[in-house]
Amino acid sequence: MKKPLGVFPSPRTSNYGGQKSVLFQHYGLTEHDLERYLAAALSAGGEYADLYFEYLSSTSLMVDESMVKSAPREFRRDAAFAW
Repeated sequence: MKKPLGVFPSPRTSNYGGQKSVLFQHYGLTEHDLERYLAAALSAGGEYADLYFEYLSSTSLMVDESMVKSAPREFRRDAAFAW
């Protein structure tokens, strides 16, 4: 049995606590894009498909003798599709 494609609730009823808007903002995606990707994955006869997105932001401080020597920031975005 195939899962329904419209599995993303509207922003007004979402319980994701802002995660949905972060996903769309950082990846430039729309709900329509996600539904198309799921439809393409399931069109080959599969019954299940995953869309995986990760956004990582980290900052580290290097301190020597009470002085900040550097404060590098790292950003990483990953996406994967499995079916």
